[in-house]
Amino acid sequence: MLKAADMHDPQLLPFVAIGLFAGVRVYELMQLDWKHVDLIEGSIDLPASITKRERRRSVPITPTLRAWLEHYISKHGIGNGFVLPFRTYNTLRRHLRELFKQAKVRWQQNAARHSYASYWLAEHNDLTKLALYMGHVGGLEVLHMHYHRAVKKADAAKFWAIAPKSEASKVVSIEAAG
Repeated sequence: MLKAADMHDPQLLPFVAIGLFAGVRVYELMQLDWKHVDLIEGSIDLPASITKRERRRSVPITPTLRAWLEHYISKHGIGNGFVLPFRTYNTLRRHLRELFKQAKVRWQQNAARHSYASYWLAEHNDLTKLALYMGHVGGLEVLHMHYHRAVKKADAAKFWAIAPKSEASKVVSIEAAG
């Protein structure tokens, strides 16, 4: 999904990366402003006005998310206003359908958010922090039931190692080129 967004619809790249590596809900992402993404402090600060439960929350920017956001910013700059330029769900859905087609991935409701929860819990094993980051007030037992051991720790390590292709990898030294 990340590679497909980067290649075919770069304006979706921050949306996909934040969904996967911060677990932010789709409708929260649609209202997220770049001013809420603080790369210096390393957090995404969601104001109460855009969250499901109308409670402010802060989600840490993981090293993986930072790499993808910095990759996007280095190519396209950081804008003012909304992270996602589409203002209607129908427009977003149309772009996402094409992205899923390009990525050869089957669409699933809230897949990015559920992936984040599963991989984060496998990596950190802390239901309380996960509930805080996801804005989940349904009880820890619900999170435990859905996400505990949903993925193996080794698979979580692979997930958190997904990085954008470095521009440096495209550089060929003169000696190597012969």
